[in-house]
Amino acid sequence: MCMSLPGKVLRVNGPMAEVEIEGRRLWCNALAQPEVTVGDYVLIHANLIVAIIGEEEAMRMFETARELNEAMARESSGDPDHRDNA
Repeated sequence: MCMSLPGKVLRVNGPMAEVEIEGRRLWCNALAQPEVTVGDYVLIHANLIVAIIGEEEAMRMFETARELNEAMARESSGDPDHRDNA
């Protein structure tokens, strides 16, 4: 499955930007978004910055990804989701 990941721009050096994604840092191509600046939240796909997004949207995406990862871990472990309906 391929998906775009949100990250935060830490540094910009010419056509490249250092982006932090879930605690990892990587250099991404910024040619598609040349106006990117330090502090921006961006969407990354295949090490290419494809969009600049707002912080609120990035936080929602981080939360959704966390929830998806938890659901996938439960499913792969065979542990059903036991929710209290009270």
